[in-house]
Amino acid sequence: MGNLTKQQFEWYLLKSLRKYLGDRKVILKTIDKINVEQQNVILIKDDVKNIYGIFYMNQWYEKYQQGDCLEDIVARIIVQARKSCLNFSVNLLETQSFQKIRNRIFFRIVEYKRNEKALKNVAFERKNDLAMVYYLLLDMDFHDQMKISCVKQTMLKRWGISEESFQKVAMRNTIRLFPPKIREISKVFSVSLPGFYLATNVYRMHGAGVIFYPNLLKKFCEEKGVCGMFLLPSSIHEMVFVLDNRGVKITPQKLFYMVSKINKNRECTRKEDVLTTNVYYYNLKEDRLKALF
Repeated sequence: MGNLTKQQFEWYLLKSLRKYLGDRKVILKTIDKINVEQQNVILIKDDVKNIYGIFYMNQWYEKYQQGDCLEDIVARIIVQARKSCLNFSVNLLETQSFQKIRNRIFFRIVEYKRNEKALKNVAFERKNDLAMVYYLLLDMDFHDQMKISCVKQTMLKRWGISEESFQKVAMRNTIRLFPPKIREISKVFSVSLPGFYLATNVYRMHGAGVIFYPNLLKKFCEEKGVCGMFLLPSSIHEMVFVLDNRGVKITPQKLFYMVSKINKNRECTRKEDVLTTNVYYYNLKEDRLKALF
């Protein structure tokens, strides 16, 4: 385990990176990251290509505490920073034009109240107690590793696009980039729970937002022949559908307790992966999704 405090570690990295990356701006700053507590990052910017790499200090300090030496950490950050500048498929100058990046806009969902401060200058739409947050896909490699950036309110003003048109573009792209996938829970986990389904996207990453795909909930209920269903947010990645079979007594309170228990169990859900402890109900007749708590 390293002997440096987190602050000492951060300043050592900053000084070393500035020494070896003299042609780039290296900045240490504190940011509000969505669904994560405020944290420090090092930004490495290439002014020529107008692109940058961002390195979260919590992640690298954890590696240091686990035994990685300082010199190796600095070297790895430098390699990743140079790769970022070589591999980005979007130059940040291109974000000045909406037409050049319109096919890269998509959304993810998070709890609104928990992220209210981080969402202050970000483009988002309220959905019950959730927030549909809009992102720009900067790059995706052959391992499906994504480099993304939140769409800022200032960017929307610069593009001069109406809120409605922007949201339609984002919805089309999200469905195309992250197609939905719904399976019986028994086929995903070794557990028998009739009427329970797991809804996510094909990547099973940030897939809880599929519940807002047009007509997805409606068609699913019609196919199953039910009047509605409960939705349990197991994480930001997945949503559990529980069919309302009327003959089976499932109370919203029991489901709320189930979600709360899962969210508090760090072996089941990491803190940054928690969506919300709320429970939702979709009414087929009204074609309406509402929060129950």
